[in-house]
Amino acid sequence: MDQSFSRYAIASVSLAVLFLIEFLANVWGLTRHLPSALILVIMMVTVMGAIILGHLSHGQVRRSGYIRGGYVVGSIGMFLGYLFVALFSYLFVMLEMHPYSTP
Repeated sequence: MDQSFSRYAIASVSLAVLFLIEFLANVWGLTRHLPSALILVIMMVTVMGAIILGHLSHGQVRRSGYIRGGYVVGSIGMFLGYLFVALFSYLFVMLEMHPYSTP
């Protein structure tokens, strides 16, 4: 069965969107009954999966000679993954550097 669109690309974008949903659920307080370490692990696995699957989709499309679709979709998932990692890291550093935080 020949597929004309990379499944890795679809999974990459899906995980990036899932990360955004997880983040918003956390901001809105829907996950307050869960341990924060579990939320952090789930969010990091989700965003790393988006990045890894984006890279895999790029390789899959390149190996097919750009016949298979999904290069742009994989790029979007990979870009969103890297963007979320950068924003998450920035927020984490800013929270740690807050002058009223306890040492």
